[in-house]
Amino acid sequence: MDIIAQSYSLHTPEGHWLGQVVITSDGMISGVTDWGNFSLAFRSFGADKTLAGFKDFIKSLGDDYFAGKINSSLSYMAHSKELSGNCKRLSSKILPALKAAFDAEKPKVIVDEVVIEKPKPIKRLSKSVIYDTESGELTTE
Repeated sequence: MDIIAQSYSLHTPEGHWLGQVVITSDGMISGVTDWGNFSLAFRSFGADKTLAGFKDFIKSLGDDYFAGKINSSLSYMAHSKELSGNCKRLSSKILPALKAAFDAEKPKVIVDEVVIEKPKPIKRLSKSVIYDTESGELTTE
């Protein structure tokens, strides 16, 4: 199964940058935003295991649920009321903009679409030489 990724550059109606969010057809969502960065995986997002199915799932999320998922993904590093508040602010700004981008689906909104290929097989011969079994090339570290 090929994994398809789409990147969204999100802006306010006035044109101010909010963040960049990348989603994949296997249920990963990651963002770099003005309110912090996040990365989540929803591996059981419904019966439609496509990029369109994942978009529909994200559109069904509420701000509080999304903020809670971001907060729980970061709380292993730090936990505070301030972090929780930051996650709620991030969710309230990014999730509505992302849902609007999904609904618009204009070429201006979709920055890139790429198929992620399986990595090339590499066989390690020693600590300093790598042999690429596909190309037959030797490289050193």
